[in-house]
Amino acid sequence: MNQGPDDTDEMLGFGLEKYEKLKSELKAAKKHRSIEWFAPYKWQVDFVEATKDNKQLALFAANRVGKTEISCSMLSYHLTGDYPHWYDGYRFDGAITAMACGITGDQIRDVLQYKLIGEIDLLEGKFMGQGLIPTEKLGPYITSTGTKNLLKEIHIKHKNGGYSKLLFRSYEQGPAIIRGMSLDWIMIDEEPSYDPMKFYAECLARTATGNKNKGGFVVLTFTPENGVTELVDMLLNKRSDGQFVMTVGWDRAPHLDEKTKQQLLKAIPRHLISAKTQGIPNFGDTQVFKTPEDELLIDPFEIPNHFRLLAACDFGIRHPFACVFVAHDVDRDVIYIYDGFRASNEVPPQHAHRIYKKQKQIRVIYPHDGENREKGSGETLKSYYVDAGVNMYRPFSNPDDTNFVEPGIMELELRMQEGRLKVFKHFHEWFDEYRKYHRNPRNGKIVKDGDDLMDATRYAVISVPRFGQKKSELGQEYTGVLYPELNY
Repeated sequence: MNQGPDDTDEMLGFGLEKYEKLKSELKAAKKHRSIEWFAPYKWQVDFVEATKDNKQLALFAANRVGKTEISCSMLSYHLTGDYPHWYDGYRFDGAITAMACGITGDQIRDVLQYKLIGEIDLLEGKFMGQGLIPTEKLGPYITSTGTKNLLKEIHIKHKNGGYSKLLFRSYEQGPAIIRGMSLDWIMIDEEPSYDPMKFYAECLARTATGNKNKGGFVVLTFTPENGVTELVDMLLNKRSDGQFVMTVGWDRAPHLDEKTKQQLLKAIPRHLISAKTQGIPNFGDTQVFKTPEDELLIDPFEIPNHFRLLAACDFGIRHPFACVFVAHDVDRDVIYIYDGFRASNEVPPQHAHRIYKKQKQIRVIYPHDGENREKGSGETLKSYYVDAGVNMYRPFSNPDDTNFVEPGIMELELRMQEGRLKVFKHFHEWFDEYRKYHRNPRNGKIVKDGDDLMDATRYAVISVPRFGQKKSELGQEYTGVLYPELNY
């Protein structure tokens, strides 16, 4: 069949019309169902996963890394019951009652309400879209009498039937505003400005009978600009079972390019740099190491064959297992921390697999508790790793055969200040611990929480001049599969 000019024009016209229609539908979908386009970073996925085992979660984050996006996205999923395929955290089985808290009514309206609900025309009673809660899910609402265009509460359609309820409250009203409530989920955005510990304690009381008497959740996301307050101190230094804390800095926000970071950095007061760029409160004089981390950073390079290599581990019994790999340039006396890992809820064969993947048969220094024997089996902790193929070389000791911590700390600090200790900049976990490594201000002792990589680093750096082996003696990195049933 021949096709004339008129037929072609008609077909092109139909195609263009269909394209414009699809384009319009996509634009509307992005405006009214923006949650479907949320693509989380790995750290955001990990934060969500932590809700499976913890009911109190805190995210100490730098500015503009996505802390509000993940907390509001989690809340949207719970309110609607529509969980994405990647979501591997706690799931409610029905409608919930939740509360989103902010500093002031204006801040709640401009940040939390806008992020969750989007634009609102209260005069016309219309939802204009742009929020993380789909527009078609938004139901009846009550407006606030104190702040213009602020909602006091709104009902959200749940996929299993009924409505979830979302309340907006500000800290400036004090903890009394939530007394008597039973809540399933409380989102705290920015640290409470009115007696933080008292407000937080009230939140815990309100969620105690939430989630059908199984206990609700309290999620804090804020930039710790006020330093080590009583609330921050409790979460960092006195954490108990069921509490989870994550810190996130600019290095985990790929959407921030170097030019943007430098522009932001120029406007940040010096005493707030660690909080606003790394999500770490300023520990001041209590910080163990004083060397700025940018003086430690170095781009990764291929380790020369004449460098001496060594690894050291810190066993994870009630805390994560950690392992650090170092390379010693003997000629210049410079030690490089070139790799490592921290792992929770894993067994010795899994740790062994990770070590083999880094460097086959590298010597591993371990703490003295590796020699302790179990009461039941009579086996030492070290033996499990030896059986798994790890070259567990010897327990750690200082050059004078003591195990004191402070001489090692002084040696590390001296090397840092003299430029004789460098860290490959891809080792994000190491820098996370370095920033938080601090002393208890009351007794001066190092806080033994979140220090696993720091302990392993001390063992490795102090030991490599004595026990390191040339890379050429170890052969190439292990590239096979030692335990094929283990997937990472």
